[in-house]
Amino acid sequence: MRKFSALYGAAHFGKSLIWHTSGMLFAFFLTEICAIPPTSMGWILACDMLFSAAADAGFGRLLRGHVGSLAKAGRLQLPGVVVSGVLLLAFTATPLLPESVRIAYALVLCVSFRLAYSFQDIPENSMLYLVEGDTRRRLELSSLRFVASGLAAVAVGAAASLLIGGGPDQRASRFLAFAGTIVPLWILVSYGLYLGSRSGNSARRSDQTGSDPRRGRDFSMRPTTLIGLVMLVAGSGTVFGNLLPYFAAQALNGGFSRLASLALIGLGNVACQPLWGWIGRRSGTVGVCRAAAAVTASGAALFFLGASRHAAIAAASGLLIEAGLNGLSMLIWASFADHVARSPLGFSIRSATLAMGVFTASIKIAGAVSILMVGQLLSRIDYHDIVVATSWHLLGPMTIVPFLAGGLCFLVTWREGSAAS
Repeated sequence: MRKFSALYGAAHFGKSLIWHTSGMLFAFFLTEICAIPPTSMGWILACDMLFSAAADAGFGRLLRGHVGSLAKAGRLQLPGVVVSGVLLLAFTATPLLPESVRIAYALVLCVSFRLAYSFQDIPENSMLYLVEGDTRRRLELSSLRFVASGLAAVAVGAAASLLIGGGPDQRASRFLAFAGTIVPLWILVSYGLYLGSRSGNSARRSDQTGSDPRRGRDFSMRPTTLIGLVMLVAGSGTVFGNLLPYFAAQALNGGFSRLASLALIGLGNVACQPLWGWIGRRSGTVGVCRAAAAVTASGAALFFLGASRHAAIAAASGLLIEAGLNGLSMLIWASFADHVARSPLGFSIRSATLAMGVFTASIKIAGAVSILMVGQLLSRIDYHDIVVATSWHLLGPMTIVPFLAGGLCFLVTWREGSAAS
């Protein structure tokens, strides 16, 4: 299974390049390169996310009975990769069109891209419960997903430092070149996953949890609780990630400091994965959740207090926010996949894709609400003014949402952990 894990990690890296690009740069691209008003940008990306959420649930239902093995999942994800990649390239051509048609064009291409992305997303995510093994195996694979995602975040963060510099024409050509690089890479690694999945081992139904008496306490949250938490975490990441380029463009004036800061913030997704694994082995999933929640809240408080004072503080506190949110996401994904694999609610292989579709749809609904908030905020402040961009007007919304998410996750996991003891 090591070969499959490596191919799965590479494919998830390619997919995450696309996901982080859309999450971090689409808003900036539409407002600063395409000259689309922030309110319109918010509605474009919100509609994009809502259609994508509906597609996740719809495709999850449509694919019932068709994703019963790794080989089938690997075959089904490939067409979605190719189509969504082509649509993403077409979306980056928005600045080349007359301003009068840009909003309509961006909306159609954005929604089309997300629909195709969903057709790829459901089979790829389903591999997390289709893989042979117990809870620990799925937690390891989930951790690998987030390491790959973190490396992609570093790459996108480094690219963002170049994409947000210069004038609109320079930004447009750079963005098109960037998309022209990551799309073929995504298609290539997804084809590798397709080849590797044909020899992978599919899941065998088991109620084993891989418990170890030397480990700390574990708990099994209800699926509804997991969905609520993942919406909270995803919404926080959307708000922080989309506002970060606007802050960096004004507050981090030096090209190197901007590059270093955005890359280090992305590095938080990778650097803390071994830490979460170590805490999990010593303190169980309860310990991981509490630690990740505390790191998220602490990073948000530090970012608010010191990010505008020095680039190093912005990088360190942003790294903590990303590390904490991704630690929480890793565990939530693994826990939900384990619920599906062990069928505690009567899930079967035929209905598991629908369960994963509903799970990912909830993430995108949270993203839609969050991006609307971002659009409304940007339409009400002069974010091009460095005084505004480094004051509570921008820093407050950027940090209060992840701070509250960390605090609420800590309280929920404390209650669930106490109930399990």
